[in-house]
Amino acid sequence: METYTFSVNYIQGPDQTKQLADVQVKGLIGKPFTIKSAQSGLQSSIRSLVAFCGTLPMLPGKLPQLPLVYRSSRSTDCGEDY
Repeated sequence: METYTFSVNYIQGPDQTKQLADVQVKGLIGKPFTIKSAQSGLQSSIRSLVAFCGTLPMLPGKLPQLPLVYRSSRSTDCGEDY
């Protein structure tokens, strides 16, 4: 498993908003790398996950169904303690 540390620093802008000042990325052994390579690695991981999901067996035809019940707080058929 690989781990990365993203450090994002902001400064207070003249109109009292936060503005991005700096982004630092450190990889597994502390070597910095570019945001572009991090984005590329994330895209590759997502593609691998999608490909893996394509190899999984199909789900059974009949899945259990859970009813969805909604009761508005304005409903008059509920007691006060509901």
